[in-house]
Amino acid sequence: MFSARGNFGQYLIVDPQRDLVIVHRVNAGLLTMLFSGGPTGVQFNALLKQILSAAPKDF
Repeated sequence: MFSARGNFGQYLIVDPQRDLVIVHRVNAGLLTMLFSGGPTGVQFNALLKQILSAAPKDF
């Protein structure tokens, strides 16, 4: 499994074992980006745990 992190809470997660790619994209206006920073790491990790628990582990 590997990942990349972009600005303002954009993430890419690749899990070859599950044949799974997760993209979290933020589409925010300039003011939102300046004052918000996107989701926190804790928020994204909670979402990622839910996605991975729902994904099949074996093929």
